[in-house]
Amino acid sequence: MSNHISNLIVGQGLAGTTLAWRQYQQGQSFMVVDRGETVTASRVSGGLITPRIGRRMSQSVDFEVNWSEAVEFYRFAERLLNQPLLAKQSVLWLILTEDDEETAERRMAETVDGCLVWWQGRLQSQGPVRKGVWMKPAGRLDTKRYLDASRDFFERHDWYRQHDICLPNDLRLDGDVISVPELGLTADRIIFCQGAERNQWFYNVPNNPSRGDVITVKISDYTATDVVQHSIWLVPESDGCVTAGATYDWKHIDKKPRPEGQQELVNAIARMVSGNITVVDHKAAVRPTMTDYRPVVGRHPHDTRLYVLNGLGSRGVLTVPRLARLLSETIGTGDSKPLKKWWPNRFERESIRRPLTRIAQDRIAAVIEVGETVVDATVGNGFDTCFLAEQVGLWGSVYGFDIQKQAIESTQKRLEATGLENVTLLQKSHAQLSMYVPEPVAAAMFNLGYLPGGDHRVITRATTTIAALQQAFDRLRDNGRISVMVYRGHDGGVEEGAAVEYWLSNQCAGTVEKIESQPPRLSSPVLFVVTKEAN
Repeated sequence: MSNHISNLIVGQGLAGTTLAWRQYQQGQSFMVVDRGETVTASRVSGGLITPRIGRRMSQSVDFEVNWSEAVEFYRFAERLLNQPLLAKQSVLWLILTEDDEETAERRMAETVDGCLVWWQGRLQSQGPVRKGVWMKPAGRLDTKRYLDASRDFFERHDWYRQHDICLPNDLRLDGDVISVPELGLTADRIIFCQGAERNQWFYNVPNNPSRGDVITVKISDYTATDVVQHSIWLVPESDGCVTAGATYDWKHIDKKPRPEGQQELVNAIARMVSGNITVVDHKAAVRPTMTDYRPVVGRHPHDTRLYVLNGLGSRGVLTVPRLARLLSETIGTGDSKPLKKWWPNRFERESIRRPLTRIAQDRIAAVIEVGETVVDATVGNGFDTCFLAEQVGLWGSVYGFDIQKQAIESTQKRLEATGLENVTLLQKSHAQLSMYVPEPVAAAMFNLGYLPGGDHRVITRATTTIAALQQAFDRLRDNGRISVMVYRGHDGGVEEGAAVEYWLSNQCAGTVEKIESQPPRLSSPVLFVVTKEAN
């Protein structure tokens, strides 16, 4: 005989666990099913909540409302689980460079609510005197304790099953009922909170997963008791060790700790402290990140039984209590308006409208190594700029060109919102690329046409575009690659596309791949991918 529940929650990470508690608060019947892995993105997370994010200390969007709800929710969980979970404490943003100090001074001048406070002191009793800024209110959730204690609570009430649901074979969607025959479960709805794992119903969630390394170290003479942030975070543990994280790797999407990830973290720690650094543990997990850095929350666009809560990103500990509540209320009442901006079918529309943009990024990502130099020759609204910055990592460099001030400002805001700082933005024509970009270059991306949301009369021109392409190709290292997305639906677009194709076919020394839109039309976008073969 089957056990029938209202909602089946797949995944017991941060998203699935918090959604289950919101269901509990609403009196809904639910079952959480999870494969029971001990190392996941949620479990190795630093669990940090800060009002400012990234190297530019950008204001976290909707921080006040999210913070208030997060504190209330985690205090509720603490009372029910009889466990301390959320420590409210200031987080120290460390100043190491002149740029850091300028950023801190600018943010301090902007701040009138007292959430930033100057600091000067030592992280080590015999170490150098450092400067920094206290960020408050802030805190740290013990994510592992939260997940473990919640699972134990759910198990005691028969609301949890450890099982690896293999999609789609282990699920049956018959009529209005969803069933998992192997577990003897039937449900009205299923909510996927699977993290980086993909499924056939929400096939593009997550659409840009990233692997992160986290290490535990012993640092000689380290006495700091607070969380310290710079390019990474340092969290003191009760045993005297320090946990440090995390890297971002979009190329190696697996859970195997990588030596280069460990070295990247050790190098970052060495810039913050002096003396010996001894690695005692190293873990890695895959985050369910999205290309637009927004979570995905809501109902399937075509099947009212299927829901998703995923792609929480680095602010997940802060935002998930509110998002889980909104989703739980949507499931209970059918009112989906509060979730529209996170609705999953935004990706369905985007993938139909511009399928070639993802192909361009995939082709470019295949040739980039961490630490290399790359070029966004037409930054536009900054989507490719952020993508490139993530690919080359903290120690790589991105040069972004655009003649329009609006494009530069829009891209700068996007970079600040995501905490990416390895980008040099130039309000210059890409035809001046050789004046500003050093050799060698691993990759370059071009999007030809006009700025979306800008003046459609301001467009790229064949003469300057071809000059920029030649300069980019000359600087390209062996096996480097250039993507050229040509939008031909505006005045002058067809002519520019023809001129670029002629140059690529007859004057460029690289290997050229042409990818048409489907169905191909003279006015539809076309993608060219140019590879510079090794001599």
